[in-house]
Amino acid sequence: MKELSRDELKVIHTIFMTRVPTRISIAEAIGLSLLKIASLLSGLEEKRYIRKEGKLQSKTGRPSHIYALVSERFYTIGISVDIGFYRLLVLDCCKHIVMDRRLELAVPSDPAEYIQHLESEISASVVAIRDEFREQGKEIVAVCAALTGMVDSVRGVWLLGLQVGGIKNIKIAEMFGERTGIPFFVDDNSRSVAFLEQRAGSGVELEDFILLYLGKGVGAGLVINGGIYTGYHGIAGEIGHIPQGNNSYRCSCGNIGCLEAIVSPAGIKRVMADRLREGVVSSLSRYIGEKENNLDLEIIKQAAEEGDRFAISTLYELGTFIGDACTTLIKLFNPQRIIISGYSSTLKEFFKEAIEQKIRRSVILSMLIDYETVFADYELHHEAYGAGLLALHRYFLERVKAS
Repeated sequence: MKELSRDELKVIHTIFMTRVPTRISIAEAIGLSLLKIASLLSGLEEKRYIRKEGKLQSKTGRPSHIYALVSERFYTIGISVDIGFYRLLVLDCCKHIVMDRRLELAVPSDPAEYIQHLESEISASVVAIRDEFREQGKEIVAVCAALTGMVDSVRGVWLLGLQVGGIKNIKIAEMFGERTGIPFFVDDNSRSVAFLEQRAGSGVELEDFILLYLGKGVGAGLVINGGIYTGYHGIAGEIGHIPQGNNSYRCSCGNIGCLEAIVSPAGIKRVMADRLREGVVSSLSRYIGEKENNLDLEIIKQAAEEGDRFAISTLYELGTFIGDACTTLIKLFNPQRIIISGYSSTLKEFFKEAIEQKIRRSVILSMLIDYETVFADYELHHEAYGAGLLALHRYFLERVKAS
């Protein structure tokens, strides 16, 4: 990409970020004349960076060409890190997944060794894919990892692993960048999934929405005026660590009563298991042993679908806590939409009513004009998918800034 000018990079980035990129919409986004944009588009077509992809019919005048990137020009890697495994996706610049791998990750007994093991395993996987693509004449231009806990996305520092032990103030972007020789970025799961929803999900064409992430951690990806808001040190949106009433569980952050402690997948299982051990009547009782908790969210969901009163009532109660978080976010940010995603969101049919009732009872009606709460069509690869999209976005930003 050394032969590309700053304006050409801006055009490519705008095409990637715009849902229907035409000459007019690109010119408006960049702030250049239509004549200048036409020249840039023509040059990029000749260089085989972009192509025409149909026409947009207009009520007045001639139809406008719609532009797209040539898919094989740029590839990125998106990574999500979990306990015991990591997921690695390769995306082309047209947002298509061309490789999807779920790789085991042994967890050393000594937490201090975890980051070294993580660095070694992931770096080896990234380098292997980089070399494989180079042999095919293709380039991996950037990598982004979606991480649990608290992440300073501006400086590329993993501040706290929280549920992943042994992580504190790790300069992870710099470390992986040096090991792989590829620009490396990091962000947290909520912002990664928020970017995915903005580019290809329920947040497309919305200027102001919030992604409430209920996964390994609980957080909020804030989209304000069309951009992801990260905060001064890149750690905005920690809604999961706001204490909730009537919640006495200790969170992985050390505090008591955090939302994350009861509505993350681990939190839901813990609440269910503790109540089952008290002797409530439920079809789920057979999954609770003296030493091992065999519950998982799929089993809980199935019990609720089959009419288990304990499962249904407990999920409804947990839904009210999620509703509390939504009301706080609505009052603070007045979003067009809150999109709920993450693994816990697969229990949506048992959360919905409680969330909606809590919002209607707690939020001034004028703040709910044109507002809606929706659940994303969450899939297990979405954290890595969002990270892969973020990788190309932030790569172009860095290249434009450096040119």
